[in-house]
Amino acid sequence: MADEEIDVKGIDKAELLAALYNNSQPLGMGFLVAKAEPMTKAAAQAVLDNQAGDTYFDYLQGRVMKIDIGGDTLNTWGYDRDNGAGSVARVVADLKAGKFDAIIDKFQENAQSATAATYNEPALEALARQARNQFRPR
Repeated sequence: MADEEIDVKGIDKAELLAALYNNSQPLGMGFLVAKAEPMTKAAAQAVLDNQAGDTYFDYLQGRVMKIDIGGDTLNTWGYDRDNGAGSVARVVADLKAGKFDAIIDKFQENAQSATAATYNEPALEALARQARNQFRPR
């Protein structure tokens, strides 16, 4: 997968961060901390305000990002590698078309189907117990 640059000039950074977050997936131990609710623009703005100017996100609330949203272009390589080829381009195209709400709808559909198909309360408890035991001092 080659590095690709996507133009994001004129897109609100909070809206961009929220859309990328809502399109990303939990990865690794991120499953234990990932939130089931989509990120709003207001929540993304709060994250940006707390970052003190740092616009690179490796993981955010358990979701893999691997992207720097500073500037007028995005390098898509890391985000697309972990979230699917062309993911950044689709998110940016949706934002440019004014479809932020559609990204949130997709997030909610994916969260519901993943929860119903993959996770149930005992399975999550077992996963959390396994993680705690792995890091417990011996």
